[in-house]
Amino acid sequence: MINKLLFSLFIVMTISFAQSPQEIKLLSVEVDGNVLATDDMIRYTAGLRVGRKIKSGDFARSVKRLWNLGMFKNVQIILNDETSEGISITILVEENPIVGAIRYEGNKKIKDSKFEEEIKLITGQRIKPHLIKETIQKIKDLYSDEGFLLAKINGEIVETTVDNLKNKKAKDLTKDMVFYITENKKVKIGKIIFEGNHAFSDRHLRRVLKETKQQRWYLFWRSYFDKNKYSEDKESLVGFYRNKGYRDLVISSDSISYSKNKRRMNLHLHIFEGPRYKYGQFSLEGNVLYSDDELKRRLGLSVGDYFNEEAFNSAVYERMQGLYMDRGYIYSQIETQMTPVGEDSLDIHFVIIENKKVYVRNVLISGNTKTRENVVRRELKIFPGDVFSRNKLIRSQREVWILNYFSNVIPDVIRVDEDEVDLDISVEEKSADRAQANIGFTGEYGITGGGGVEFNNFRGLGQRLNLSFNTGTNYSVYQTPSKYRSVSLSFTDPMVMDTPNLVGFSVFYTFRGAATNYSFPLDFSMFGGSL
Repeated sequence: MINKLLFSLFIVMTISFAQSPQEIKLLSVEVDGNVLATDDMIRYTAGLRVGRKIKSGDFARSVKRLWNLGMFKNVQIILNDETSEGISITILVEENPIVGAIRYEGNKKIKDSKFEEEIKLITGQRIKPHLIKETIQKIKDLYSDEGFLLAKINGEIVETTVDNLKNKKAKDLTKDMVFYITENKKVKIGKIIFEGNHAFSDRHLRRVLKETKQQRWYLFWRSYFDKNKYSEDKESLVGFYRNKGYRDLVISSDSISYSKNKRRMNLHLHIFEGPRYKYGQFSLEGNVLYSDDELKRRLGLSVGDYFNEEAFNSAVYERMQGLYMDRGYIYSQIETQMTPVGEDSLDIHFVIIENKKVYVRNVLISGNTKTRENVVRRELKIFPGDVFSRNKLIRSQREVWILNYFSNVIPDVIRVDEDEVDLDISVEEKSADRAQANIGFTGEYGITGGGGVEFNNFRGLGQRLNLSFNTGTNYSVYQTPSKYRSVSLSFTDPMVMDTPNLVGFSVFYTFRGAATNYSFPLDFSMFGGSL
């Protein structure tokens, strides 16, 4: 369609500009074929207005702008008249229909609400030429994710069933989209077949696939195919090999085949293992702060050990680069160059760029809607003016987390310039308070009950306040009912005035009435406290 339009425009422009290769004036601009789109909107979008002088490429740009709106399935610019003073044109459009109702028929395993959430079709949007096809593919993907690989979906545009449209033009343009779904049954995995594997058996590799399992009577709930879990399992398989020394491992291809009745599927994975590498020589360049021997010891890898990708990355970025980051060199870079030597060795060369030492300018606390800022700050191990240290930042995060006032503690390093950073300790508050209630029975006082409240971050100051009470009464036909009551209150400030000094007190009151079995023949009450 677009090629045809551009070809038509080429003819129009050739005629229009035959006498004036530079510019020509628009004497009139008519609009035709539009239903809901206004004339002014079309002229404005096209950039074609009466009195404007246009150049050779303006018509093509105008059509492209209108086409990009997604409102039209046909756009043409027609030459009506041409004089020595200019030309008269008509912008002829044909609008795409708009969505009325959206219906899904035949779906049982996936509800309409799931389609609405994932596909995001809305009433009133334009139905572009490929919308039906794109939506069918999205529905197929949803079913595929659920294991319904054989689901069949068709769709069509039909006359609308919406009857509350007051605008007749809109009603003529409104269409419903209907999708007919045949779900079929979930497909189970029959066999998982590996090709190209020599170091490990098929059985061993199947165990590596944690969520993708062949059908077994004792694993019936895990034998359904799940595309997302299969992708994750393939990544796990690659990681497994590379952690065993097979650095060049790739899954060169994988395919699916079905049984005759299409109730079972077979997975075929083609693997290229490559050699199993050992570490050869380690060499470094660019290091000034630490000697080669210090960095090699920190690395913790030995010549002759089998290559392990996970352990190698941890050694480089956690241990070796950690040395630099703990001394303020957070912008240090370590480039790793691996060179295969012989049949099964890897020489490792590290290129180190240390860059400048970085200092902490400010430490910011954010997200604390209840807890006072000083309660968080007094747990920190890194302060403004300090040389940046990753270890101190991690310790600070851990200490704030241990307070148990927050559901999450996220430290962020914000670059200020090449030698200064700000630290932002972002926290998410959670309720640290607790309430309890109890009920019981004793021989002396019969049914007892009570409760209590515990404020572990009282007033947001990190203080602890506990209040509890218990009561009971034993009714007897022979004597006056005996009663029991107890109340206690305690308060603790673990860091008075933000110093490592703990202060607290507790008070209690207990009353015991005379028991019916004479174990307590007299009323008894006690009041006390501690500091």
